[in-house]
Amino acid sequence: MKYEIMINILFDLLSKKLVSARYLADKYEVSQRTVYRYIDGLSLAGIPVITVRGASGGFKIAEGYRISFGFLTKEEHESVISALKAVFEETNNKNLESALSKFAGVKRIDGDFSMKTGNLVIDEGPWCNSGGYKDKLSLLTSATENREALKIFYHDREGKASERIIEPHVMVFKQGMWYVYAFCRKRGEFRFFKVGRIESLDKTGEIFVRRTVPETLPFEDWYTKGDLEFVEMKIERPYIAPVGEWLGVENLYYEKDGCYAKLSLPEDDGLIGKILSFGSGVKVVKPESLVKKITAKIAEINSLYS
Repeated sequence: MKYEIMINILFDLLSKKLVSARYLADKYEVSQRTVYRYIDGLSLAGIPVITVRGASGGFKIAEGYRISFGFLTKEEHESVISALKAVFEETNNKNLESALSKFAGVKRIDGDFSMKTGNLVIDEGPWCNSGGYKDKLSLLTSATENREALKIFYHDREGKASERIIEPHVMVFKQGMWYVYAFCRKRGEFRFFKVGRIESLDKTGEIFVRRTVPETLPFEDWYTKGDLEFVEMKIERPYIAPVGEWLGVENLYYEKDGCYAKLSLPEDDGLIGKILSFGSGVKVVKPESLVKKITAKIAEINSLYS
């Protein structure tokens, strides 16, 4: 803890022109005498800390002092700050906020380093009102960190709603979507829950004992093997880029008569809706079962407007 506080004080000094002993004592819940010991420790380590006397005094780093962060370029520094800022604004994770403030302090370290913010935004909420979605993410992130069991009202892939008690262990951002990997007490096993399908969630006030989570999360469990089918689709030229973003460009194949996407996908309503969203730009070649489902869905849509 001692060295952690000392390092944090160093970042405070690097990110501000002048820091008072009272400010550091209050922030780290130590005495001002202890703050002076930490400052002495930094000085002994070769950090040129200047003490400014007087009522408005405090500590600051000598002008022109540099710390080498050669493992990151100026552009990489900026990218890290932008990424931390974007994810923090989405999840309100306090640890990310702390990390962001520390990386932001690096702008005084490299002299000509100009911190850029706002060039990366992550917002998975709807266009009309993303506040509720962010609130869910914030509560899920907090519950994951603090091992708090949650009561959720969840809609599955078939649209069926049910109430569950979950123990959130890992927040996952995959292919543009947020998920929580949690132990579901109703099913007695770990499951992925898509945040967008959680209608409501509430704290239970219960702290759970963290269970063993595999180092590599079993993403294949999101769909059972029986749900997956090998799908081949022909992609019209104007739609190659958006389909590549959706399925991954590594799954696109260029043949004499055009571009094809070939991979295993879950043959469900979500896939059908996504394919139809491309209109005439995407045509399913196989399997025949998926072709029939899409044909039936098109007929159903036509009947609504005929």
